[in-house]
Amino acid sequence: LLSYHISKFETVLDNLNDGIMIFDSSGRVLAMNHIMEQLLNLKRGDIKGKHVRECQGGNGILNFVLEHSESIDKLVEKTADINVGVSYLRVSYKTLIRGDGHPNGSLLIARDTTSQKLSDEAKIEFLSHVSHELKTPLNTIKAYAEMLVGGEVTGRDTIVEFCNTINEEADRLATL
Repeated sequence: LLSYHISKFETVLDNLNDGIMIFDSSGRVLAMNHIMEQLLNLKRGDIKGKHVRECQGGNGILNFVLEHSESIDKLVEKTADINVGVSYLRVSYKTLIRGDGHPNGSLLIARDTTSQKLSDEAKIEFLSHVSHELKTPLNTIKAYAEMLVGGEVTGRDTIVEFCNTINEEADRLATL
């Protein structure tokens, strides 16, 4: 009956979209899902029952756990952004609390935020490009208008040329 419940529990974990790892109150691995296996490049069968210090993964996720595992009895909730290879992860480590308010192990969740990070970077690049595209015609309009207002330009042909340039740059801005 117990093995049936454990199997059912692991099936639920394996169907989650985030990497999950559960530790007992002494820091031993109780369970993890297949996504966490991939992130750590470790097999759950190889590390189940082992203390987190015995798990050799050599990546930021386990280092993050080791930094906070000593304070398991102090009701911890820590979150960090970690770069693992080409992936960006938001990793959360939280103490699990029993009904009586005492700690009963911990939970590690790793969410892949790569697409969000790449989207944010693309947005920043886009805004930088748009900013440049807007500043160029605005600077031209401002400079030509200041010269016209300041009386620095004489002659009807030059004034018409400046006004045409201002108009062209305004059209360029409108197109943008």
